[in-house]
Amino acid sequence: MGRWTLVVTVGGRRLVVPVTVRRADMTSPVRFGLDVMPVLTKGGCNSGSCHGASRGQRGFRLSVFGFDPAGDHFRITREFVGRRIDLARPAESLLLTKPSEQVVHGGGQRFDADSEMYRVLLKWLEQGAPRDPQDVSRVKRLEVFPSEVVLSGTRPGEDAAAESSHRLVVRAHYDDGTDRDVTGLTVFTSTNTASAVVSADGVVSGQRRGESFVMAMFGEHNVGLPVIVVPGGPVAAFPDLPVANRVDELIHRKLRKLRVVPSPLCDDSTSFAGCTWTRSGCCLSRVNTTGSSPTSVPTSGSGWWTSCSSDPSSLISG
Repeated sequence: MGRWTLVVTVGGRRLVVPVTVRRADMTSPVRFGLDVMPVLTKGGCNSGSCHGASRGQRGFRLSVFGFDPAGDHFRITREFVGRRIDLARPAESLLLTKPSEQVVHGGGQRFDADSEMYRVLLKWLEQGAPRDPQDVSRVKRLEVFPSEVVLSGTRPGEDAAAESSHRLVVRAHYDDGTDRDVTGLTVFTSTNTASAVVSADGVVSGQRRGESFVMAMFGEHNVGLPVIVVPGGPVAAFPDLPVANRVDELIHRKLRKLRVVPSPLCDDSTSFAGCTWTRSGCCLSRVNTTGSSPTSVPTSGSGWWTSCSSDPSSLISG
């Protein structure tokens, strides 16, 4: 127990965080649904390509991603008594020796014998592999920090060491009001590995310019965050653009994040050509812009813009 102050200094900025520790000597029992099931999911044991398959693997079946904890507890502890767990010698249980590959395992090594995942399973077995009580707390939601990441990617000719990276932190919030860091038991995936890759421990690294979405899964819960990878090197000054509406505001904000400087406003002829190509698939060689200034900004109320929207052929001059 005690209080102290945590001081964080980065880039000339300083943040002071007060920290209070209570009941540091208190230990909580390992719960099957809260602790064991996430280990099996993190290790890929209950995925569709492993024991989560409809018929399981080699006679052992688990529910996909742990959607049925009660059924999984039965299959682990009582389907074949003494086969998968050994409460007299917990460390020799197949539940531990196979995924740590101390004995031959068709799925290969899923975790090391000195890992936190191994220790969680061992502690649960040493407790007698109990079922969860009826009043055990349940995960209500997940939260990932930060909620959005912008990284610098590699430029042509650069070494991979030039990639920027950021560590993600995942917290689980429970229905009893408590929360805890579950980053080490979370499964991370990236939808676009060409732009961003994420390691098993939650470090996301920028690759090529683009955008990805990183998913974090803990038990039956998922949370995601967008990851934007921008070009490395000098950043061009972003102009002060006029904002006519909410859409402009959102577009400018996204362009600023992408480090993309928008093109200047085009003249009416160029705008006509783009509109006509979009509406009719034709590229006009000559456009009737009578009554319009070549430098005017197109608006929804101008005559030529209304004509373009309704009948692009009316803009073709003879």
